[in-house]
Amino acid sequence: MSSLVSLAEELLAQAKEIEQLLKENNLPSTSFDKDTLELLPDNAQKLRWDLLDTSHTITQLLRGARLSGLDIAFGWTDQLILRIIWRYKLASAIPIDGTATYAEISATSGLGRSLVTRTIRSAMTLNIFDEPVPGQICHTAISRLLAADDGYYSAIGLQLEDIGPASLKLIEAWEKFGDDAGEPDQSAFSLQNGGRSLFTVLAEEPERANRFDGAMKYCVEDKDFNFFDIVNGFDWSTLDKPGARLVDLGGGYGQISQALAKQTQNLSFTIHDLPHVVEKGRKMLPSEFRERISFKEQNFMETQSSENPPDAYLISRCLHNWSDHHSAIILRALIPGLRKGSKILIWDSVLEDRPVKKLSGKFNFQQDFIMATISNGKDRSAEEFRRVLELSDSRFTMEGVRRPEGCKLAMVEVTWNP
Repeated sequence: MSSLVSLAEELLAQAKEIEQLLKENNLPSTSFDKDTLELLPDNAQKLRWDLLDTSHTITQLLRGARLSGLDIAFGWTDQLILRIIWRYKLASAIPIDGTATYAEISATSGLGRSLVTRTIRSAMTLNIFDEPVPGQICHTAISRLLAADDGYYSAIGLQLEDIGPASLKLIEAWEKFGDDAGEPDQSAFSLQNGGRSLFTVLAEEPERANRFDGAMKYCVEDKDFNFFDIVNGFDWSTLDKPGARLVDLGGGYGQISQALAKQTQNLSFTIHDLPHVVEKGRKMLPSEFRERISFKEQNFMETQSSENPPDAYLISRCLHNWSDHHSAIILRALIPGLRKGSKILIWDSVLEDRPVKKLSGKFNFQQDFIMATISNGKDRSAEEFRRVLELSDSRFTMEGVRRPEGCKLAMVEVTWNP
């Protein structure tokens, strides 16, 4: 472990490098009011995360063992503050470029003035909201996003309203059903929701379904989640031939297929998903893609057709929703639609099979427990993907894993060799 002085010197050097990049891109220094670091080009983002990792190391060393542990234990209080802001739409009660008093925020939100004051003052310790003039509340970058970005608002709400509360049932689910339970209706989410699985809840509660859809759309389109790095996760030119077709399994509204269509000239795409998703996807599909992207109603747990098999299947951010048992069923269902040499491309988070201590590497491990909570799913290492393939059918051959630089996701390339 480096000394505090050497870490501080490293931090300063990294900060100077980022400040120089901001100047070169005609961007002001970043602040709590305006996040300019997200505007840096993609090739500069790694420097940002390197600086974050260094600063996180220094912060934890300075907090020390005792306080660092307590910080984690008290973390629920920060979530509670954000949940109050989310539930009562306190951010939306403030003009985007103006201010509002505590009384005005209370009147707009319906939350009592005392609770509004307590919540917002606590939120300011997290740099959510500011009070430049006594009694006049304005936005910071975080609260402005909550007020102005519907996708961000949905993504925050999904964690605070649906997944976070269910996570408190995770240990109870393990103790009731066994720690190797793999059924969605034996999950923490199911225990929290009267025995119903996630997809049952979404089918029965339109408000929660809309929140889930908004959050998923945001996660796919927001660059911090790296979904569109898929264009660098595989050599798509090997498939880009006249008449070639790729099936995008569980492809939702087609954002990934659209991104790949922009990178290719000949490859066509068929998105397989549930009926309500297909119906909405067809309506949302931009006209420029209608000759190359189509939709088909298909439950990916059910056997694929052997007629007109595609050249490749893409499974994008799907298998981590499911246990090993169900993931093997999904892969096995592909077999009738495969030809010798067919590709199965799995775009998913691939966990490092070693300790990861940098903050920038934390997301995939967080995601692992999100999936455990929702459906008894899991994120996997490369070796765990290999075991799922073997569990499904020994004729699947794992060719390798390709992770684009700086990306949270990776491509697991599989070939069918009967």
